[in-house]
Amino acid sequence: MIKGLPLGANTVRGGVAAGIIAILASGVQADEPERTIETYGGWELQCVRLPDTVDGAVRACEIVQTMQLQGQSQPLTRLAIGRPAPQADLVAVLQLPLGMWLPVGVTFDLGSEAGRHLAELRRCLPMGCLAELALNDTILTALRQDPEGESAIEFAMQPDDPARVPLVHRGFAAAFDAMGRKMSPE
Repeated sequence: MIKGLPLGANTVRGGVAAGIIAILASGVQADEPERTIETYGGWELQCVRLPDTVDGAVRACEIVQTMQLQGQSQPLTRLAIGRPAPQADLVAVLQLPLGMWLPVGVTFDLGSEAGRHLAELRRCLPMGCLAELALNDTILTALRQDPEGESAIEFAMQPDDPARVPLVHRGFAAAFDAMGRKMSPE
């Protein structure tokens, strides 16, 4: 609960999540990409086909979970997981609300087994503040192994106003595996 407002069910919204696909798609004509969206539990797999000079096309994909407050149409937070380039390591990009208290930072809490991981704040844009976290095996295993589990994004809106926004694991493994299949060469 944040400021007395209950979180709504974690809902997935259309639109490109902060960071990964936006970076890859820069400079591409609007009619060139073929965009697909698939839903897996609390996660959404978003892919776009981009032109490639060697093989004809390359697919950029990410899995996304969007959280919002009940009664609000705008997302409170958005988590996108993908690769900023085809051979790059996996990265989580967190989109957070403008006005957050920056000195507190952003933590990805995976519970007692996998622990807490500090995400690096990168920048604030009109759509929100962006933080990044390199994903390691500990994080991925925690998200995959407990489909009924819940993690959280923690940040603060004011020095004494902590926010803990839940992330559901339901559908993560299926979405992650589907992303791997979509990104492999055809």
